[in-house]
Amino acid sequence: QIEGSSIRVLYGIGLDSLKTNHPPLTCIEKIEAALKDASSADACSVMVLGASIHYMALAVIKTSDTSYQVVYVDPQNKPIIGKSEKELAEAAEKMEFKSWIQAGWQRSKIERLCVDTFRGTQKIVSLIVDSVANGHSVKDALLQLNLDEGFLRSFKESVPENKNKNK
Repeated sequence: QIEGSSIRVLYGIGLDSLKTNHPPLTCIEKIEAALKDASSADACSVMVLGASIHYMALAVIKTSDTSYQVVYVDPQNKPIIGKSEKELAEAAEKMEFKSWIQAGWQRSKIERLCVDTFRGTQKIVSLIVDSVANGHSVKDALLQLNLDEGFLRSFKESVPENKNKNK
């Protein structure tokens, strides 16, 4: 173990979850605490990202006064970073999901959950890279995602236009 290193487990990293008040603020605070830990010289923060049916690991290492290295590890070696939703769906179609299907899950649902997990992971990784590269807040970005893609989209879909005009 590297002196000053930390490991945090984070749940609810699927994109749908990120849009709908999940992960909870404590999870977001764990991400920011991990980034703060990684800001020390010779420190490493590892985050185990869990979502629906999959988990991944992400390490943030400070390599100099102004540089960081972000390492993403998928236990199934799926190259998902920078891939389109179509490419992610194609990757999910090729996965076996043996234990899930044996447990009675529908393959289409498992594939959808897998793509959501991949998309959420892409989002978290991009926010962490943006945070260490530009100093932007992961918490602010996730709260903005929740507001724009979660609350406001849900409100527009749930409340007909004519009901809004009288208020």
